[in-house]
Amino acid sequence: MKPYTLVLLNIGILLSSIVTAYLLSNVYPGKIKDSSAGKGNVAKVEVLKRYRAFLQSAYILAVLLLVDSFDLLGEKVAQTFNWNPSFIQSFAIEEHYIDAWLIFWSGAVSLYFLEWIIRLRYKKAGRLFPISALISQILRCLLLSSFAPWVAHFVLNWPSHQILISTTVFAAFGVIAMKSTLGDLLSGISLHLSRSILPSQWIDLIETPIKGEVISTNWRETRVRSTDGYIHVVPNALIASKPFHNMTWPDSLRRHNLNFYLTPNHSFKEIEQILLAATEGQDKALQSPKPPQVILKAFLEFGVHYQVRFWSTTFHDKASLESEIYTKALKGLQEKDIELAYTLGALIKR
Repeated sequence: MKPYTLVLLNIGILLSSIVTAYLLSNVYPGKIKDSSAGKGNVAKVEVLKRYRAFLQSAYILAVLLLVDSFDLLGEKVAQTFNWNPSFIQSFAIEEHYIDAWLIFWSGAVSLYFLEWIIRLRYKKAGRLFPISALISQILRCLLLSSFAPWVAHFVLNWPSHQILISTTVFAAFGVIAMKSTLGDLLSGISLHLSRSILPSQWIDLIETPIKGEVISTNWRETRVRSTDGYIHVVPNALIASKPFHNMTWPDSLRRHNLNFYLTPNHSFKEIEQILLAATEGQDKALQSPKPPQVILKAFLEFGVHYQVRFWSTTFHDKASLESEIYTKALKGLQEKDIELAYTLGALIKR
């Protein structure tokens, strides 16, 4: 068999082992999608992703170990079926290549296993993993990319200058290919190094209608799932260039401001009593850092502006809580024959 045919055959066998391992990982533990994470379950999905990556690399290592034993198995098969031994040996992979791949994937298995265990411990402790998914991906790529040339030099005996030139060429092609999205990559790195946005946090992009939980981040984009179930794919450069509200950091405590416009025919004490009664019995309306209060905001041409203020940690589902309080307040106002104030335009429409 010609030398270049042997090289192609060896490469084909190695790539086949990767495809086989990928198919096995689809069987167990199965595919893991970002959209499968329920509310507050993003950290769990990240742990499952690292577990799947660990098993994928372990499957590849196991397949390569089987390939490494192909010589011994091939001889037994040839003896059993009276085949020509040279035919079986023609499908055997070169020893130094298999050694290089075994060493490389052993390092990958160790790396993925370590990351999975650390993430799992943080998840069980109820703590947020301190390194974002994007930074983890970059560090992982750097570690594996630096390990590959080491294996090529010390195991395959490739000259150092050839490895350096090859690495430089590949890096240059990578930069050219990512030229159009380089701004997103740098913006993503900046956002995650400053810990401005991390998976499982809730954000509000103030100048857009996008508001929800960050379910994943990568080198180009951040994926945000809204309370309506929509998944918004937002370029990192857009997030970095606009103001946004991180509703999880430093904690999830936020104040609600409910506005009421009423006719000026009743005393403030009477209005205050009715509006405060609407917040009573609501466990989500907290008494700390301040109990619910009613303030008189302004005197307007069409009535008086009152505002109910209270604190909660339900920023992700504030509409339900506010609706309950609005409904209870409206019922209390109607029982006391207190009418809502209308603007001149609203009165004309009536």
